Amino acid sequence: MSWGMRLRRYVPGMILGLGTVLRIYALGERDFWYDEAFTANMVRHDWSSMWKEIAYDVHPPLHYLLLKGYSLVAGTGVMSLRVFSVICGVASVWLVYLIGKELFTKRAGLYAGLLAALSPFAIQYSQENRMYALYSLLILLAVYCFIRALSTHTGYRWWIGWGASFAFACLTHYMALVFGACFLTAWLILRTDLKTLVFSPFRARLTAIKTLFPSKGLLLGGIVGFLIFLPWLETFFHQFKNSKNISNFKIPPTLGDLVTNLQIFLIGTPKGELSPWASNPNIVANIPTATLTFFIVVGLSLIVIYLLQHSTRKTLFLVSLSFGFLFFSYILSSFDEYYFISRYVLPAAYVLYILLGYWLSLLPPPRAGAVLAIYITALLLIQSTPNSQGFNEFSRHLSEYSSFHFYSLNTFDYMLAKYYVGPERLTLYNTNWPPYDSRPWPGIGYTTKRLENFDELKNDPQGIVIWNVRLPLEERDDHNFDTRQFERIAKYQNVELYRPKQFVK
Repeated sequence: MSWGMRLRRYVPGMILGLGTVLRIYALGERDFWYDEAFTANMVRHDWSSMWKEIAYDVHPPLHYLLLKGYSLVAGTGVMSLRVFSVICGVASVWLVYLIGKELFTKRAGLYAGLLAALSPFAIQYSQENRMYALYSLLILLAVYCFIRALSTHTGYRWWIGWGASFAFACLTHYMALVFGACFLTAWLILRTDLKTLVFSPFRARLTAIKTLFPSKGLLLGGIVGFLIFLPWLETFFHQFKNSKNISNFKIPPTLGDLVTNLQIFLIGTPKGELSPWASNPNIVANIPTATLTFFIVVGLSLIVIYLLQHSTRKTLFLVSLSFGFLFFSYILSSFDEYYFISRYVLPAAYVLYILLGYWLSLLPPPRAGAVLAIYITALLLIQSTPNSQGFNEFSRHLSEYSSFHFYSLNTFDYMLAKYYVGPERLTLYNTNWPPYDSRPWPGIGYTTKRLENFDELKNDPQGIVIWNVRLPLEERDDHNFDTRQFERIAKYQNVELYRPKQFVK
């Protein structure tokens, strides 16, 4: 075997290694944001308390249950919990490679895997202590099983695998249910024979129509998936009913958001403090956003047209799973239930990488290399954004304040402080609106200690106020906090600690 042949054998492993390094890099630097802290606090509960919290949340249980079991071994530190998502993210890179290889060629799989390994968007959610990496992994596993079930004749095991992995995806994030419409669309695309339906005699048309109906394997997979999801069905309806109470937090999408999400799929989104409902794409230095948007939209359109000429059915199959997922999510969000959020449609990004990997495999290697070089250069030119790291630094000095207890000035920062200092030493004082009781919020809880009287706070000799200054004052929920009666005793980047002046010597 030649040296070149041996090297090619190791390329998949090298791509996997690259994806791992990029996901591990700076994994523990950023503070948890609200949702990550919520997840971490959740898995710190005992099993019984956690189950009650899950039922009150708006998300299904699987990620919390798996993460809880994992944390019993790995711990609940920032980096430890995020490693769980890293594992899921790296496994997703591998599945992208396998799907590309199964659908097209090994070269297509390698290109697709490389794009998934490099993607800032995929990396970001492989570094978050949330369910999105696991959710995407299970959707990709369902896609792989779906393809194998259609291409092999080895009984029903791949259909069962498809149904099970899809059900587990639905038990990880409810947007997987929307992806079910994509599977049905993909089924029709792969089974429809337009030529026979339009031009053939009636009997042949009837036979062609029958092929569109679900096969025994598809029905079996659906039944398996339903039985797996069935025990959770009652809680699902309960959560769905309760979720309407917080729908006002979400921003309805526009047609422009469809384009924005495609841009985010390729260049990512800033790693914010409170991940917004409608994310903005990263900014690539020296390239106007409108110009970049134009090239991405035109480029993707031309690529799809080009691929349709080479493999119509397989291209439409991937289009239905990527662009189709965006479309169905957008349509669903037009009925006053807003689900069109970038991280919710993360699986569509992975499928897009497979589509682009197929396109690169059809190009001569020098051209494909040039395209990758341009893409990597664009990624290197992404403008970095500052991230909150103060809570992580503060936690390393927590032992210096062992005789004190703490006050948080708004509900969002309370969730963070609850993780970093613990609920036993923490009191919530909503400084902008002291009477407001946020204990009904998921993850806050009725055992939370609250304070409404500011005089009690400023006269507490053992009290320390945690003031998170990560955002401009006018954008914060604690801008009414008056520091004139307090002395700053420490500053850990964006986290400032204050004590009443009368008790500071």
